[in-house]
Amino acid sequence: MQLFYIIFFLLISPHILFAGGQVKSLFDRLSYPESPEMISGKLHWVEYGRGAVVVSEAPGESRAIWQNKSCGPSAIARFKEGLIITCYDSNTLVLLDKTGASHNVSTDKSGRTFKGPNDLARYKNGVYFTASGPWDVKAAPQGGVYYLSSNGHIFAVSRKNLHYPNGIAITSDRKHLVVAEHLKNRILKYEISGDQSLRKESVFIDLNTLPGRYSPTPIDLGPDGLFVDKDGDLYIAQHGGGRILKYSKKGEYIRSYPWPSQWTSNVFVSEENL
Repeated sequence: MQLFYIIFFLLISPHILFAGGQVKSLFDRLSYPESPEMISGKLHWVEYGRGAVVVSEAPGESRAIWQNKSCGPSAIARFKEGLIITCYDSNTLVLLDKTGASHNVSTDKSGRTFKGPNDLARYKNGVYFTASGPWDVKAAPQGGVYYLSSNGHIFAVSRKNLHYPNGIAITSDRKHLVVAEHLKNRILKYEISGDQSLRKESVFIDLNTLPGRYSPTPIDLGPDGLFVDKDGDLYIAQHGGGRILKYSKKGEYIRSYPWPSQWTSNVFVSEENL
C-alpha cells in the first residue's frame, strides 16, 4: 500500500493521519494553525493566533520566520522568489521577497479594498485568493475571488456577493477553480479563462445533502480549507463538522475521515516524509 499523509490542521495543533489509519500529533500548543504548505521541501504554516509564519526544518521542531500580530495571517504560498501572506485581520496581502523585505497590498487595480483575504491558490505566475467578507450568517454576502498577477495587479474575477468564500484550489487539469462557499456549506466550481478571469459558476458539491456528525448543526458549519491531490480528488476540511471529506474529480463522495475535534480548519496531502 502506498504511504501518504493527510494533515488535519485543527484550532489547537496539527495532527497527521497515515493511509492505514494511524494518527499521530506533529506539534502541540500551536495558536490556530492554518494553511499547511510544502515550500522548498519544508512544511510551512501560519498561526493566526500569534500572527506568525512558521517553518519546520526537522521533525518535531518549528520556528517563526515572520510575525506581525495585527495581520491575522490565514494563508501562505510561494510567489515569485518569495512568499505571499494573506492578512485576514488587516485586509492586506503581504509580499515577501527572497531577502525578507515586505510590501503590502490592500486595494485592487481599480483602487477598491477587499475584506478578509483568506486562502490562496497559485496559478501560472500569479495567485488566486478569496476575500471572505464578514463572518456573519445574517450579514449580506460580500465575498469574492481575486487574482494577483505577477506584476502586482489585483483583479476581481468573481461576483462579489459570495457568502464567505474560504478555501480555494486549482483542479488537477489546471482548467478549473474550486471555492468553498463556507456559509452556504457548498463548493463552487469555475472555468478559468485565458486572462485568468472566471466563468461558468456552478455548484460542484452541496454539503447540505450530507448527514452531519453533530446535533444541533453548528450555524457556521461549512467547508474551510481545500486540497486537490495528483489524482484530482478533492479533500475538504469541514469546519464545525469534525471531519475531512474526500470527493472524486467528478464531485462524487468517496469517504470521510472523522476527527474527535469538531473544528477542523485545513488539510494537506503529501507523499513526502514529514
